[in-house]
Amino acid sequence: MHWHNTESLFKVITDKDTFYFAVQGTKLLRLSLSEELFNAYVEGFLESNDA
Repeated sequence: MHWHNTESLFKVITDKDTFYFAVQGTKLLRLSLSEELFNAYVEGFLESNDA
């Protein structure tokens, strides 16, 4: 993913599963990630937005 276009990263937890999403412009993208990879993406997202 290219972080400069990403506006939001989030996850939805239900009683059946956990789902990961990213928002880029007008697109809502469902991500196929592990919890560890999602956390690494969140770290990268936050670091790139701090710059």
